[in-house]
Amino acid sequence: MIGDRSTNDCLAIIERFSPGDSLAVRRGIASDCIFCQARLNAAPPSGARIMLLNGYNAGREGIVVSEWSAGLHHAEFDCSMEDTGHTQIINPDLNLFSLVPPVPPPVWFPPLSLRDAFVIDEITLWFLDRCRLSPGPFDWSDVGFDEVIRTCWEKRIPILPSEIASVLVAHGMPRRYARKSEHAYEAGFRLLVWSVGKAPMKNRRLVKLRKSEKPFWFSAPRKA
Repeated sequence: MIGDRSTNDCLAIIERFSPGDSLAVRRGIASDCIFCQARLNAAPPSGARIMLLNGYNAGREGIVVSEWSAGLHHAEFDCSMEDTGHTQIINPDLNLFSLVPPVPPPVWFPPLSLRDAFVIDEITLWFLDRCRLSPGPFDWSDVGFDEVIRTCWEKRIPILPSEIASVLVAHGMPRRYARKSEHAYEAGFRLLVWSVGKAPMKNRRLVKLRKSEKPFWFSAPRKA
């Protein structure tokens, strides 16, 4: 389970060594998801400029200073980080990256920080694979979607119900489930706010919401 992980930003949900086996990843690639595309990245040549996409280093850029080393699963390479000048070992099993300049994000991509967007991408893939998107037909999982809600709550990710639905559809969820996911997400957050007595949200969106667009839980007061 996601909640059992000791680290928050590792690639622990999708099978690391065979991401191509996930239909959700393949649908994400077809929808221009930068994270899904990075899961199947080719080896960067020495001198290539890359940007890290996940973890505490998300958004940092560097220059590849060593060739991709041969290995069964751990093809690591060295990267000189531009902000510090220090050399960092990049392990593709743990570090997603893209070439610089990165391609513009697709229209469905949530306006969040890279770290938050990666968490959304990872929990999306976990949920859709749990719904048996491959090889059988899609089978909505209430328990699985509860984990989506719990993860967004725990990480305090300020994503709207319509945005989480768009991400799910972009990764292969049938569009007829979009409204169901929006309603389930809002209902789950209403229950959490009522139970805990406070809103978990943080202001870390790249595009701020107008007051009329904010869900009630963005500024819900504490219980008396």
